[in-house]
Amino acid sequence: MRRKFWIPRGRMEVRCVIAGYTGCKRWSAKPFKLPAIPDLIESSVLRSRTFAKIGLDYFGPISIKIEVGVTKRWVVLFACFTRALHLEVVGNLSAESFLHVLRGFISRRGYPERVLSDNAS
Repeated sequence: MRRKFWIPRGRMEVRCVIAGYTGCKRWSAKPFKLPAIPDLIESSVLRSRTFAKIGLDYFGPISIKIEVGVTKRWVVLFACFTRALHLEVVGNLSAESFLHVLRGFISRRGYPERVLSDNAS
């Protein structure tokens, strides 16, 4: 065909058509390369007691049915970095109720070495 006819930008047009065809994309695609796995941080590899390093957060409110009616409660979630969980129910979001729950947690599980929390908790 190129001997009898000249198509301006012919090769470019053919490339665009082939590039837009999903069958060609599929067969010429390179396999997905997984990213390198980073090294684990030292604190997550060293052996330590349960609840030595914790993260804490609130969730809720949840509705709880009592004798009088329905009331709102929140839950404090203590998440250990070994994937253990400790949940405590609180009546409000005050600092006093949080400190009461934290003291109860410490009396049951021991004093944590590190506590991580967001600014809202």
